[in-house]
Formats: sequence, structure tokens, C-alpha cells
Amino acid sequence: MHTAVKLGGLALSILIWGGGVPALAQSVSSGGGYLRTVNDEDAVRGAVTIPVASGYGVNLSFQRLDDPIIKVWVDDMTELAVDFDRPIPEAKVIHLRRLSPTSLPLQTRSQSRNTLLTVVTRQKVYQFFLRLSDSRTQFKTIEVVPGRNNPALIPVGGQDFASLVEIERGIEKAIQEGRIAPNSPLIPRVRNFVVLVRQGKTFEQASAEAGISLAVASEFGRIGKRVPTILERFRAE
Repeated sequence: MHTAVKLGGLALSILIWGGGVPALAQSVSSGGGYLRTVNDEDAVRGAVTIPVASGYGVNLSFQRLDDPIIKVWVDDMTELAVDFDRPIPEAKVIHLRRLSPTSLPLQTRSQSRNTLLTVVTRQKVYQFFLRLSDSRTQFKTIEVVPGRNNPALIPVGGQDFASLVEIERGIEKAIQEGRIAPNSPLIPRVRNFVVLVRQGKTFEQASAEAGISLAVASEFGRIGKRVPTILERFRAE
């Protein structure tokens, strides 16, 4: 979607940047072919199963939660390797991949070849059932998203995230600064997106129902949070 929202003289359509926004936007257009979202409340209850196939790793993303990872346990590591996008507690993505069966000192084996992954954060304990599979999974990343009782955060570039309140604030700032016309049809769509997320919809569901891309919602969150763009960061250096 092309819109009158502008920043630094560049149209919003070419300001899709940062670690999470492009991938999230693609997950909607591709029908969720490689991104699966799970509710954090289900993850706490241990109701999430993650298949790990031979030759294909799986990413477990906590980028949408404002809760640092403190500890990670895998009960049976004889066929699994665990890696992180950065050192704990800054890590936001856990990568799981299969190994050839190995013998580890004092390690007991699961007879079913399935095991438990426990992720301890500052606020909660998440439990994931890992199922070793010989067939390729349809998705490559599982993203844990906030449930009804948690504040929703949307990526706005780099390692920054914005809340729904900051998206609403971004709408007002964009109007005040002349970035968008007060009567733009985009404004009620973004407001509807915020309402839908507060009702419990995932970002992907809310954006599809509201008729906007996640990049648009992210840009208003960035304006409300006032995160500098790539151009602004470059000029400041």
C-alpha cells in the first residue's frame, strides 16, 4: 500500500527495515508458510509442540515479548543442538537443530525420542514439547506472541519495539507533523488494527482484518516511540 506517510523525504513503502518487520509482513502474504505464531499463555501451559526435522533447524522467537531469557534447558540433548542469536540475557531467538545420535555422560535417553525444552525468562517459565521428526516441517520459525494478559509489542527496527499506545501516539504525531492527512483512510484502519490486537488477535490476524501491512503499523509505532530511521542514524554519524 502506498500512503502519504513520509519520513526524511522517503515514502513509507521503502522504509521497511529492521530485524522483524519484513519477515512478519511476508508471513501474511505467503499465508504463513514459514512463520507460525503461538500464544505465550499456551507456551507457559506446555501446550505447544515443536517438531524438529533432520537437516532442517527451527527458530523459536521471543522478539515480540519484552521479557529477557535467563535460562534454557533441553532434557535430552543426545540428538539436539541449541544456539542463540546473541548471548543470554540479550538473546531473543533460540535455534534448534538435529544431530546424529551421540552418547553424553550421565545423559538418559527418551524412549520416544521426544523431549522437553524449558525457557526461563525474568517473568515466566515456558515449556515446549520437542518432537523429533524425519519429515520436513512446513514452517521455519515459531514466534511466541503476547496473550490477552500481556502488552503487545511490535518490532520497529533494530532491537526496538513499540506498544499499542505508542502506535496510537504515532498516529497523532504523524497528523501534527504533517506526515499524513487527518482524513486519510489509513488512520481508521490503523486504529482498527490496535482494537483487534487488544481483543486478542495476533498481529498477523489483526493486520489482515484491518487491511494494512504490519510495516504500516510498525511505522506509526516508530513515530510514536521516536526511533530514528536509517537515514537519520547515518546523518548523525
